[in-house]
Amino acid sequence: MATSELHLAMFPRLAFGHFIPFLHLLNNLAERGYKVSYLLPKGALPKLQQLNHRPEFIHFFPLVILHVGRLPPGAETASDVPFPLHELLASAIYGQTSRSSCDHSDQEIKFNEAPHIARLNNPRVGAFFYVRLTTGLKWCDAIALRSCQEIEGAYSDYLAQQYSKPALLTGTMATSKLHVAMYPWFAFGHFIPFLHLSNKLAERGLKVSYLLPKGALPKLQQLNHHPHLIQFFPLVIPHVDGLPPGAETASDVPFPLHDLLISAMDKTKDQVETILGNLKPDIVFFDFGRWIPSLARRLGSMSIYYSVVNACSMAFSMVPAKGLTLETTLDEQIQPPPGYPSTTVIIKRDEAPHIVLVNDPPRAASFCLRLTEILKESDVIALRTCNEIEGPFCDYIAQQYSKPVLLTGPVLPETPATQLEEKWDKWLNKFEAGSVAYCAFGSQITLQKEQFQEIMLGFELSGSPFLVALTPPHGYSTIEEALPEGFKERVGDRGWAHGGWVPQTLILKHPSVGCFVSHCGFGSMWEFLVSDCQIVLIPFLPDQVMGARLMVQELKVAIEVERGVDWIIGKESLSKSINLVMDKESELGNSVRNNHVKFKSIFSSKHWQDEKIGTFVQDLQFILESGK
Repeated sequence: MATSELHLAMFPRLAFGHFIPFLHLLNNLAERGYKVSYLLPKGALPKLQQLNHRPEFIHFFPLVILHVGRLPPGAETASDVPFPLHELLASAIYGQTSRSSCDHSDQEIKFNEAPHIARLNNPRVGAFFYVRLTTGLKWCDAIALRSCQEIEGAYSDYLAQQYSKPALLTGTMATSKLHVAMYPWFAFGHFIPFLHLSNKLAERGLKVSYLLPKGALPKLQQLNHHPHLIQFFPLVIPHVDGLPPGAETASDVPFPLHDLLISAMDKTKDQVETILGNLKPDIVFFDFGRWIPSLARRLGSMSIYYSVVNACSMAFSMVPAKGLTLETTLDEQIQPPPGYPSTTVIIKRDEAPHIVLVNDPPRAASFCLRLTEILKESDVIALRTCNEIEGPFCDYIAQQYSKPVLLTGPVLPETPATQLEEKWDKWLNKFEAGSVAYCAFGSQITLQKEQFQEIMLGFELSGSPFLVALTPPHGYSTIEEALPEGFKERVGDRGWAHGGWVPQTLILKHPSVGCFVSHCGFGSMWEFLVSDCQIVLIPFLPDQVMGARLMVQELKVAIEVERGVDWIIGKESLSKSINLVMDKESELGNSVRNNHVKFKSIFSSKHWQDEKIGTFVQDLQFILESGK
């Protein structure tokens, strides 16, 4: 659903009692993606700029107020002018001093109050004022009132009847009364995107109740930017035989045991039902609790499946046309479903045996069948993507499920206001602009020692300075003890291998960083698309492979490292890929750079991102109100 192209202009009476309510209305309209031009006196601008919450949508156009007769020098607003001279202020803005006669107002006011009410105790002034307003009301196309039916319905109806035109009510412009709940899969790769969406919704006045494992709460509280609107509800995760003691999230559990974590999640059903039963939210966002749609229906809530991975993966593996069963073979699983909109964003036969989950057909089928059934049962599907990169895949999903598919855009958090920590900044500053290759594969990817060492040797061979941030390989507690023999001595200060968390967003913004070697996780994908770095991809998991094909084959903004026997990344192949994109004379490197610049100019625009969220909220409200 496209963003509104409506463009509105505002021209209020020259008084702060009018400027501010008009600006409150503008902020509410801008949140929904409308462009607004606001005309006001030049001198009033400094006092109002701080109240403009959407400067990317709301543009001020200052007016020079002409001097008229007995107005004080420099007078621009009602606060600069004694009340008896307000007529002259009106003349200053309208460029006229004409007066009109009129009959006395029929407005019912007690006689003994009239002498003390400004305008009414001077019939000529009062008549002029009301004639001006009545004339404006007659000439306008519609009347908008800052009120509501609950307190002034009869009066607004009377006005509509008197002027024979629409009388629209804005309400008091309070924040949205929508209340949504969030219940993501128990993994930080899901918690964080759900919380980013929660922050964006809270910015627009929605109340959010966020359900998550108790142990995950401390790591997420600092990412809650609106604690007055976003409330966490911790869940006690039941133990399931086979899980490590105290395991609550995917990071506590090896990938082969994730099925047991799914069972633990299902066992939270009673807790979730109690919480949601008390809260009765309008909407429940979820992605893995297969019993959420039926629970939401019983509570009178709308269920929305919110996908935080790429749409192409869902379109390839999780649609009814795929026809999966528990007996589906590997060859059948990697066949695109009928009508699938791409011949290049696919999983290849020779790589399938090496991709986790894909290489276990019964388990892969069980996983995809679960999600397909969830998608069928949900009321609405929401995708963390946009038409600019995945439009055909989104349209295919909507066609397959015959229900609304809403797009949130990337839902990127605000760039941290903090500076890059000195240890990173000082090291990166040693190198020329755009010369450093940075590598990270996220917290889910743990390599075997042999593959880890081959990748480190590839960075050494490239000749570029490099910062590698990976988890220690299997069987090692630190990254340093797994490095190739003599590696640190040969590389010296040109390379840094780090085994812990890094401030990736800030590192990608550092001018010395010119290449990002990534696994193409969906969050990292959006981060590199809005960066200035060249992109080299080494995907591991199914959605990462699909995302890499989208970036390389469809958008042509990156290159993928060629793998060798047994899907191993060789040092020569990695080194070649890094040098290819870093070489300013490389035809392929310049091609992907130019394509990347085009997409970055779109995706890095706060205006564009806010438009996506504004449209998403509008669509939510429309669907709720229409009873779909």
